[in-house]
Amino acid sequence: LKNEGGALPLGAPKIRSVAVIGPSAAVARTGGGGSSLVRPKYAVTALEGIKEAAGAQVQVGYALGVAMPGDDAGQETPQARARLHNEAVELARKSDAAIVVAGYSYKLESEGFDRPSMDLPAGQDELIEAVAAANKNTIVVIVAGAPVTMTKWIGRVPAVVQAWYGGQEAGHAIGDILFGAQNPSGKLPVTFPKQWRDSPAYGRYPGENLRTAYTEGIYVGYRGFDQRNVEPL
Repeated sequence: LKNEGGALPLGAPKIRSVAVIGPSAAVARTGGGGSSLVRPKYAVTALEGIKEAAGAQVQVGYALGVAMPGDDAGQETPQARARLHNEAVELARKSDAAIVVAGYSYKLESEGFDRPSMDLPAGQDELIEAVAAANKNTIVVIVAGAPVTMTKWIGRVPAVVQAWYGGQEAGHAIGDILFGAQNPSGKLPVTFPKQWRDSPAYGRYPGENLRTAYTEGIYVGYRGFDQRNVEPL
């Protein structure tokens, strides 16, 4: 979604140390909930894929930064949140580059219910902002099945990658993209709004009493943005 100033690809000799941070870094988020939920024989995490792609010349460190809601209640206390946040910022500060792997999980994004908003789960925006303040070479990788609000921090980071839910080999794919083994040439299948109020459905969804009026007509997706002269992400 973004790559400014040659931030990507990473690799030696430009980059000798990388901080990998975030609730979707060391956990393989292979799919969302419902029929997209994947239970593979094995799964490669983003952290594993990044370590493999980085090779022996790049030191890779890891910090959770913030817990994914529903993963571990013990990591969601105020004391644990502060500790995780500080550990991540310190690791980012002493690294040549930082990669924040953020997004959703199958418990929060699924068939059968709607996400409450476009925002990232609690604490992730603040984590990205803090890491970006500590390291100007911060890359954000979003693991989610739909757009997320990025306006709080997209202007502070040089690169953003939308990784979606990539199945069991997603970690290798993320590592290959970040370190230049593959060109990120995929095209978005949908138009990403910068924020919820830019969506053609804003003001009508979710409606009232479980009833929603689809008054956009044909002006959904890119047509809605063109008709209203709204710049997408």
